[in-house]
Amino acid sequence: MALLVLYGGASELAARHLTAPRTGLSRPRSLSEAPPSSFVTADGLRLASLRVDPPASPARGTVVLAHGVGNDRRLLVDTVGPALKDRGYRLFAFDFRAHGESEGDRTTLGSAEARDVAEALQQARQFGGPVGFVGFSMGAVAYLLSGSEADAAVLDSPYASLRGALSSRLGRAGLISPLSAGVLARVSARLPTPLDTVRPAGRVAHLTRPTLFLFAEFDQWVPREAREAYTREGTVCVSCEQELLPGETHGGHFSTAWAQRVASFLDAKLDP
Repeated sequence: MALLVLYGGASELAARHLTAPRTGLSRPRSLSEAPPSSFVTADGLRLASLRVDPPASPARGTVVLAHGVGNDRRLLVDTVGPALKDRGYRLFAFDFRAHGESEGDRTTLGSAEARDVAEALQQARQFGGPVGFVGFSMGAVAYLLSGSEADAAVLDSPYASLRGALSSRLGRAGLISPLSAGVLARVSARLPTPLDTVRPAGRVAHLTRPTLFLFAEFDQWVPREAREAYTREGTVCVSCEQELLPGETHGGHFSTAWAQRVASFLDAKLDP
């Protein structure tokens, strides 16, 4: 009995850690010095956002930037933002629920965050002109799960299924199978939909707009089999491209060359 109690308690603690809020801002300021704003999601959460206009007016369009777990709106504003701004695009970045300065009591690793992306895209449409999207990790997953599309998108390092992503993370943490199964069950209970329904790779076939998938060769959280799930028969879309970033790791590839590749793809696809 004592072992069962210990097992259950450890599983619950691990599940709470995986879905815990990641609030506060810690990244250095650059373009993110712009005054913050906010918008409200369909389920009533106020999300902190940031709009950065290009030097020339009017803007050629708007690019929505969506960060990953544990990051905030500054991540992509400060990495790919300058390249997009130089091309005349407006930036619209936001903090996902339970991240940065946004409301929310838990992160769901992409599931409920899909609502955040849908609302952010709707906000960007109100600015006028074409709308692009750049999502990293959870940001890319939330886009796929949202059912909404920008006019063109770059999806960097999305996991193929939430069960696979969590299993990989728990395995790297050294959790044995019985404890890992308990953690997954408790995480599932904290999600708005069952764990096994969170399969962003299954949404690829529904994409109709130009979409570039980027994957890091040595991504510790998105292994080869997850990348391959995005190219299997039944998941491929005719408007999608996929590129592998040689020698790179998850989140370790935000270089000037990467930013220029992302910006040039969107520039070509958003050109009216």
